[in-house]
Amino acid sequence: MKKMFLRHKKNILIGIGILIMLTAVGIISFNAARADKAQSFETASSSLEQDDRLDFWGEVKYERIYDISIDFPAIVTDIKVKEGDHVSLDQVLVTLDMSEYLGTVEKLQHQLEAGQAGLQSINKDTGALEADIQQIQEDILEKTEELAKETNADLKILKTSLNLAKKEVENAKRDVSSNQALYDAGAVTKNTLDRYMDILAEKEKALKDIETGIEKTKSTLRTELDQLSILLKSKSAQLKEIKDSNISNTARQESGVAVSRIDLEIMKISLKDYIFGLEEAVILTLGYFGLKGSRINGATGVWIEDKIRTKVAKICAIGVRASRYVTMHGFAFNVNTDLDYFSYINPCGFTDKGVTSLEKELQVPQDLENVKMQLKEKLGSVFDLKWI
Repeated sequence: MKKMFLRHKKNILIGIGILIMLTAVGIISFNAARADKAQSFETASSSLEQDDRLDFWGEVKYERIYDISIDFPAIVTDIKVKEGDHVSLDQVLVTLDMSEYLGTVEKLQHQLEAGQAGLQSINKDTGALEADIQQIQEDILEKTEELAKETNADLKILKTSLNLAKKEVENAKRDVSSNQALYDAGAVTKNTLDRYMDILAEKEKALKDIETGIEKTKSTLRTELDQLSILLKSKSAQLKEIKDSNISNTARQESGVAVSRIDLEIMKISLKDYIFGLEEAVILTLGYFGLKGSRINGATGVWIEDKIRTKVAKICAIGVRASRYVTMHGFAFNVNTDLDYFSYINPCGFTDKGVTSLEKELQVPQDLENVKMQLKEKLGSVFDLKWI
């Protein structure tokens, strides 16, 4: 053993030297690594002390969405918040220029006032014409009575003259008859008889003239009555034309006033109020048919309790689009609707609610015109409309 050690002594010493060197290098490397790690930890610690914010990646879940709705025309001139900001109550979010909206409201207000003022002066006055017609009617009645009862002043004079002339003719006839007898007896001359006969002829002519005068007076009265009747027809036609024109002008003016009033009222109510009004009109219409309609939070439209499936069912869907206060689309009120088609879809995205109709609820088809009339009446009542 000793001999073997002595024989390989050189190689053993070299191996031991190499092992010592490797051990030293390992220790130095380990110490250097520990120093770097400690420095890195100190740097990280220092960084965390300077900035306590943490960054996270992943899916963010939220429970509520808040929209800013502006129910009138306006121009956004400045936005006071940016994405990711936390906002508090009464904090200013945006700055709006409402000059267009206020100008439109003022314009509509002026239109409404002008239209209302125009209603006071748009109609033509018919007082004088109506007074003329009344006077003509009275004249016709008076002259008709005068003609029938011969109570006209000229007729009275002529009638008096007629009676007197008749008496004078009778007297003249007696005188002629007496003188004719005397002439036949030879008691008077032919000249005397002729004189009495001339007097009789004059009296008869006077009587005839009076009778002719009476007929002319009556004819004149008839002519006046005819003229008055023609004048009455003309005046009456003129009055009717003016009244018809007044009615037409008034209706047109009232229509313009109503449009201005509605536009102004719409400008002053929100779209939410408008939809609420539509729902209310449908609910009132359902009440007329003995059904109770209702609203559901988060589900626009009108609903009633489904008697068959014991769950709420929509009877009226509302889908309104508004652009600068001009509304489009509207609502769909199920009257005699074929409900089979709704079984292929989830109406309005609901899976726990049904669809129904007036026919289904009342178990009998409904008169569509009657439903329209009732709905129109309720819309007028809700929105204070006057149908023309």
